Amino acid sequence: MSNYQPRITRSADGDFYALIVRIDRDGQEQVIHGYKGRYFSTLKAAQKSVDGYISKMRLSNPIDTVRRNIMGTASFNGKFAGMRKAQDFIIYPLKSGDNNDSILIQSDTRIGRVNMKNGVVSLSKAHASGAYQPHLSEAVPVGTLTGEELLQLKSGIMATASGRAGSSGMMFTDNSGAIDIMNNPKRQANPSPRAQAMKATFVKSGNDYLPAIKDTYSGNVKVLYGDRLATAATAKKYAQIEINRLNNVRQANPAPRIGTARPRRVSQVTKKPPTKRLVARRKRNTDEGYFPNPIDAKNTEFPYVIMQSHKGKEENICACRTRTVAEVLHSLLTKHAAPGVVFYIRG
Repeated sequence: MSNYQPRITRSADGDFYALIVRIDRDGQEQVIHGYKGRYFSTLKAAQKSVDGYISKMRLSNPIDTVRRNIMGTASFNGKFAGMRKAQDFIIYPLKSGDNNDSILIQSDTRIGRVNMKNGVVSLSKAHASGAYQPHLSEAVPVGTLTGEELLQLKSGIMATASGRAGSSGMMFTDNSGAIDIMNNPKRQANPSPRAQAMKATFVKSGNDYLPAIKDTYSGNVKVLYGDRLATAATAKKYAQIEINRLNNVRQANPAPRIGTARPRRVSQVTKKPPTKRLVARRKRNTDEGYFPNPIDAKNTEFPYVIMQSHKGKEENICACRTRTVAEVLHSLLTKHAAPGVVFYIRG
């Protein structure tokens, strides 16, 4: 919500000139056009006029103070048609893959939906004992958000995106779908070969999981380091979100073509088999030994094993070909390790 403040100045004749300004987030002040600045004989009359107009403008804004709640999702204060005063509305979590064309909101006495395309708000009647999902059948349109208010709401929802949302320490929810609230991604009719090459996967880190992207062309695995997730399915969802983002970036910013490409000459000669050197290089690139790798005590190709120790229990995490790779992985795992979990290199 915009911040409106009065500006009252005294003239040389002793009169008071009043107007109202809007202060944006960057601190810039702009005079509003709805209130006509004029002179008053007393300071009290000028203050009463601007205060009354500001209070009327604040009541006309349906939403205010979008924030994060204890569930880890977004909440806002809303006052719509048929409501005597504003209520605190909680936004239900959005899972990855859910249809985000509309969101479900609930207060102490009402429940409804907000259309994220046109900003139409539909609410049920007030129920003193609480409104729940069966009461959605009686929801009717009670107002429409402006473009600025809808963008403010979407920004607040997107800021709460997390696979383990919640700050109470006892209850967590999957709110990963909030990352797509700005633009509902559509399935590509003919995805590019490079887009098909990326596959969502995960990497186990102790008892938790990290999202990762696997390149099916080269076999390389890129780990998306950040918050550790509880399940492998949630980690794969976050990896798919990153893949969708990369695809959208490639579509919006295609690689520029310099000059005119010459047509490739198709050779009629049968393709020769790869040389021994090329076969060895391909094998070396696909057997880097990052994640995950079957660990065998007799395997001499991967002599450096990263071990995890937690409450007296030890287990193998991964094996590496070189000491340098093992030390890099050891530093990353130690940085994101949970309390009480110790990693060390064996070999």
